Amino acid sequence: ASIYAIRILLYVSEKLLLCLWGQASQVHKM
Repeated sequence: ASIYAIRILLYVSEKLLLCLWGQASQVHKM
């Protein structure tokens, strides 16, 4: 795989983790 594709995967996975973490924290607050 190219470095460009790897960087995109890392970027997308990081955003997904942040989104999931945000939802989890909201549920925890509720």
